[in-house]
Amino acid sequence: MSTRAAQAGATLLISLILLVALTMFVLATMYTSNTNLRVVGNMQSQRQLEATGQKAIEDRITTVVYFDEVVENTGVWANGKASIVIAENGYTVTLHRPKCIWTAPEEGTSALNPLAVEQTVWSVRATVTDPVTGGIADMTQGVRMRLLADHCPV
Repeated sequence: MSTRAAQAGATLLISLILLVALTMFVLATMYTSNTNLRVVGNMQSQRQLEATGQKAIEDRITTVVYFDEVVENTGVWANGKASIVIAENGYTVTLHRPKCIWTAPEEGTSALNPLAVEQTVWSVRATVTDPVTGGIADMTQGVRMRLLADHCPV
């Protein structure tokens, strides 16, 4: 048998093997790209949840009334309510009751003065849920606030 006759089907076989290898490479590349897009999308969604929670916290901690209501069990925290639920940017935000974790008299003030102030440190927590994806972000922020004496139920 001549060499040419022995090689007649080799080109076709090699071409098919290369075509299968190239197809597998393309499929693997597409799968990797799709996975990377999902990862980036999830990270973006998580950052959006965190930003929404941070905004909800910051909107409330800008006023002394928010902390006074915790101490006095009035307003949104009436009857010792443990959390409140609000809607923000299409997400569900659960704001947990702030906790005063530290207090100290303000330097240079008298404890005998009925309007004496104290430095207080509060822990404010929010949990944000995306009803569409089921994603959750839970964050806690520390807040230092000057309040009247005895306004930190440690």
